[in-house]
Amino acid sequence: MKRTSTEQAFFQRKLANIAVPEQPALPPGVPQVAAPPLENLVVCAPLPDAITEEEIIALADQLVGQRAPKKSRKYGERVELGDVVEVDLLGYFEGRLLPFSARKGLEVTVGEGDTLPWLDEALLACAVGDSLQLASENEGGTVHWLVDVTKATHHARPDRESAEYLALLDKKATSLEAAMEEVAHMLEHERVLEAQDEARDLVIDALVDRTVVDVPAALIDEEIRRDWARLEEPFLRSRDFGPEELREALDGWLRDAATRVEAERRLRLALALRAIAQQEGIVFDKEAMGLMVNDAKTRFGLKPATMKKALDDTNVVTQLMGLGMHLRTLQFVMDRATVTSA
Repeated sequence: MKRTSTEQAFFQRKLANIAVPEQPALPPGVPQVAAPPLENLVVCAPLPDAITEEEIIALADQLVGQRAPKKSRKYGERVELGDVVEVDLLGYFEGRLLPFSARKGLEVTVGEGDTLPWLDEALLACAVGDSLQLASENEGGTVHWLVDVTKATHHARPDRESAEYLALLDKKATSLEAAMEEVAHMLEHERVLEAQDEARDLVIDALVDRTVVDVPAALIDEEIRRDWARLEEPFLRSRDFGPEELREALDGWLRDAATRVEAERRLRLALALRAIAQQEGIVFDKEAMGLMVNDAKTRFGLKPATMKKALDDTNVVTQLMGLGMHLRTLQFVMDRATVTSA
């Protein structure tokens, strides 16, 4: 008999004491939607790319770097090649905050140049605690950046042929070749998961295309506003942005065409899944609970203790129940879709 996990058992006890309607009334302004048909829901997903030797080595180096001894540089200490540096960023274009440019604690490995190439070289000339003013070119002109170097960590990366490298990569491996084979297996597993995610996204796109609804612009605005309030507003407030500056930052998100398309897609999907759940009689059962627990752990990195503390808040539990229903209904759709390979 399959045992119930500690987290799931805890959820069961918590949820048993909370009365949440299976299908709560839609808020004002949210349109009713007919459940889209699931017949002949067929998508063609590309096969995973073949794994290259360069990718295996890169992942091995990454794993060793994560496990290698680390030393945090002190305030005023110079940054060196190979350091992992955390920076706070604000980008301005034509005197206005560039949408999505505000980043707190962005990690950059100095010398790799794969995150922001224009920042890489500048970091070698600075120290922890420095503030920089830099510029980069985009299609429309020059972006001016305010950069604060908040942290730098030195990683003692051993030579790839050394015994220390092998020990950090895989303590049980008897040779570097055997350790690299395990890394290749990890990559293969990642590719399978990526392929599953891509197939799911294609099914979602097909489902959204079948959903007949006109999503009000005000609803899209509210969806974007919630994202902005969660992802950007706290950082801007910590930088003493005033009401007008905050409004200008939000307006940048609201005007972005790609952001509006993605927000509408999420809303159409949510409405479609709600309608399907209602039509098919899907409820928040043990399967939905299990999906919710696993998704919360993997998506947000929540530990059992953190999850248990969060569940003392009824609003959090209600939101998680909604997440569970969303995942349960999406799995219902995936079980009825056909995914072919290109």
